Amino acid sequence: HVLLLKSCIGNRALGWDLLPPGSEGYEFTDFNNVTWVHPGYGGSPERWQKGTAPEKFPSWYAGIQYDGDQKRAKKVLSELDTYYPGANEYEIAGFFWWQGDRDSRSEALSSHYETNLVQLIRQLRKDFDAPRAQFVGASLGQTKKDDVGNERKILDAILTVNSRYPEFKG
Repeated sequence: HVLLLKSCIGNRALGWDLLPPGSEGYEFTDFNNVTWVHPGYGGSPERWQKGTAPEKFPSWYAGIQYDGDQKRAKKVLSELDTYYPGANEYEIAGFFWWQGDRDSRSEALSSHYETNLVQLIRQLRKDFDAPRAQFVGASLGQTKKDDVGNERKILDAILTVNSRYPEFKG
């Protein structure tokens, strides 16, 4: 038997809304030579210019969507019999990832996408006690392999993360 848990909402970035615990902040200098600070998990706002004081969002932080998605999935799993009558145990065999459009609209987020994707896989495995769970990533479909730019950075990360990191091979 297979049970799929789906969690999705549009306009969410791995580098902000879906940023998993353990993700570190970083600085990024844009094409105008302006350096921006991007927060790690739990930080706010999404970015601020280096040398200025960040103005925190009162109700949003880096990773809030990850936290909510993970909490809701764990709730369903804790009440498994409610959603899958007769089931009393489960195994997390893998995770399916189909995301990246919002990150592709930012040079900073797309440049850090692979780092964030690696942390996401590690954190999902940890949070769901599934150290060997497979990870399947899908492209958004609009990017060709010979494209360049931000979209290509997202595609490259999704297509190569399983082969580039030995812990994810399987």
